[in-house]
Amino acid sequence: MIFEDVKEVIVSSVSGKITVEEHEGDFVEVNYTIEGECDVEIKQEGEKLIIKEKPKRKKILGIINKDLKGKADITVRVPESVLVTASTVNGTVLIEGAKAGRITSVNGSIVLREARVSEVSTVNGGVSGSIALAEDLKVSAVNGSIGLDIEDMEGDGIVSTVNGSVRIRLSDLCDVTVIASAVNGRIHVDDFEDGEFKLKVSTVNGSVVVERF
Repeated sequence: MIFEDVKEVIVSSVSGKITVEEHEGDFVEVNYTIEGECDVEIKQEGEKLIIKEKPKRKKILGIINKDLKGKADITVRVPESVLVTASTVNGTVLIEGAKAGRITSVNGSIVLREARVSEVSTVNGGVSGSIALAEDLKVSAVNGSIGLDIEDMEGDGIVSTVNGSVRIRLSDLCDVTVIASAVNGRIHVDDFEDGEFKLKVSTVNGSVVVERF
C-alpha cells in the first residue's frame, strides 16, 4: 500500500515484528504479513500515518473479552524526511536508515542500522546496531545489554541499563566528554575529554566500555 503527503508515521504492534526502512521515493509504503487471528488498522490523518496491529478478540460467556492468538509482521518504507515513532509489546523492532524520534519495546529487542534516532527504550530486551546521527540521545534498558556504534552526535546523550553490559563505539565525529559508571562491573573508557557534548553511560549490574572506532 502506498501513501503520499506523509511527514510522520506512528506504527505499533503487540506481538509482531516492526521493520522500518528508508528509501529514495517520496511516498510511504506499508506491507504486512498476518499469522493467526489478527488485523492491521491503517489510517491517514492529514500528514500523519497511523499503523496498528490489532489482535482479534472474542467474548467469553458474553462478558469477558479475550485476545485470540495472532500477530502481524509490519514493514514500512519511508523517505528520508519522514519522522517515525515505533512501539511493540512482545515483538522486535528494526530501524534501517530511517529517522526515528522514539522507539520502545516491552519484551523484545531493538536493532538499529545506520538509523537517525533520539529516544530508544526497552524493558526486557537488548539494544544493538549502529546510529548515523544521535540527536539528544536517550537509550535505556532494564533487563538487557546495549551495544551501539555511533557515527555522529548532536546534543548531550544518556545511555543506561540496570541488568546488562554497555558497549559504545564512537567515531571521531563525536565531539563528546564521556562520563561512565557501573555499580557491579568494570569500566573501560578511551580518552574522551573536553568535548562539546556530554555522554553519560551507566549500568548497575554489568560492565561499561566506551571506545573509538
